[in-house]
Amino acid sequence: MLEGRGGVEMDLLYYIATVIVVVLNLVIGIFVLLKDRKNIINRLFAAIELFIVLWVAVNFFADNSKAYYFALLWAKLTFVTTSSFAWLLMWFVLIFPNNEKDISLRKILFLLFPNILICLLMMTDLIVSGVSIQDWGVNVIFGKMHIIFAIYFVLYIILALSILIFKGINSVGRLRMQLFYIVLGLSASIIIATVTNLILPMSINYFYLSKYGHYSFILFAAISAYAITKHHLMDINVIISRAVAELLSAIVLGSIYVGLALSHVNYISPNIGVSFVIMTVLYGILIGQIHQRVRLFFQTTADKVFLKGKYNYYKELSDISSQLIRSLSIDNIIQTLHKAFYEVIEVSNPRIYLSDDLGQLELKGYLGLREPSFQDKELILPCRLEARLIALIILGPKLSEDPYTDEDLRLLRNLANQTAVALDHHRMYEEKFKYLRQIPQQKQMKAIRKWWDDKARNNELF
Repeated sequence: MLEGRGGVEMDLLYYIATVIVVVLNLVIGIFVLLKDRKNIINRLFAAIELFIVLWVAVNFFADNSKAYYFALLWAKLTFVTTSSFAWLLMWFVLIFPNNEKDISLRKILFLLFPNILICLLMMTDLIVSGVSIQDWGVNVIFGKMHIIFAIYFVLYIILALSILIFKGINSVGRLRMQLFYIVLGLSASIIIATVTNLILPMSINYFYLSKYGHYSFILFAAISAYAITKHHLMDINVIISRAVAELLSAIVLGSIYVGLALSHVNYISPNIGVSFVIMTVLYGILIGQIHQRVRLFFQTTADKVFLKGKYNYYKELSDISSQLIRSLSIDNIIQTLHKAFYEVIEVSNPRIYLSDDLGQLELKGYLGLREPSFQDKELILPCRLEARLIALIILGPKLSEDPYTDEDLRLLRNLANQTAVALDHHRMYEEKFKYLRQIPQQKQMKAIRKWWDDKARNNELF
């Protein structure tokens, strides 16, 4: 450690920065897990955050241990947590963001096997054979098979980031932005930490920067928090919004009580008597009546003013309905619907199932619906053209936790109808161009008339 006043200040900054990394990543992981504990994507993301926190903690303990045995134990645990992090990250990217169902248990165990091997080798001297305690921290003495760990970790990280980049390239709209920020956050943090804690120590035996490598995961926490707030990553903005609103309402209502208590002490009586007890009980009753309204006020105001901007709710929703009918691109239709659900109505976990998705088993009970219907806390919107079900939209509760009003249902019914029309128009245009590509160019005008007449006779034109 550095000596003198400057050394003390550096140590203090080191401790504070470490705590910030731990707290930020731990809080984000808890928020994601609380949002949906049954969702494997949420659980894996929370597990990744947990192993980041564990890696930072054991790295900190290793660098600050003065006893050889404990320094060696913590040093080995840094490799164990790093190895497990790589495996969890690979599992996560294979199923994110759509929770792909084709990832079998056999594949997961296959990916797990190298991690288990690394953890077993950590019980020997083959990867980490010892440590050298320095004034500033700890140097690791590598064993004969340390290269196995390096190959495993670098290979898994490169594959994981490549998969995310490939998915991002083949995605559109909000999903592409979510993948972009995940890749950005992981790349920035992992590349820096890999250089400081793996490449420099193993290649030139330089360990000093490894003490500060975990600071890079502040970037991952910050970028993830931004993506969660602005691009609905993991769809946990409901929890974050409510937590902030609860905190603000507690501060405001608590401050009022403190003001009342000080006023009582200064102007009525410095002692806790009957008047103070009566005042406290009455204020407690008042809090019970108004707390929910105060929290909702903070939640909706903050969401609309600071995150989304002010708007005329019903007018904008009506405008979006009219925009749909002019859209002939699936991407434009989906993006317009996302704007309605995320930025206007502000609902949690909106899902859009097109015709190809309607065969999913979990949707079977909704296929016969003709009007907007509530199932548990979710709103089911069937998009129909007469008897035909074109698509299905499922909306979670509003972020504000206000109920859906009759006016909401009327506008959403209209939105579902316009969605059905837009999707059906898109289908007809696709059929038309597919049909035209199959015939010679000189016969296309005649073919268009025939195609149009056939659709009209079958009542498929609206």
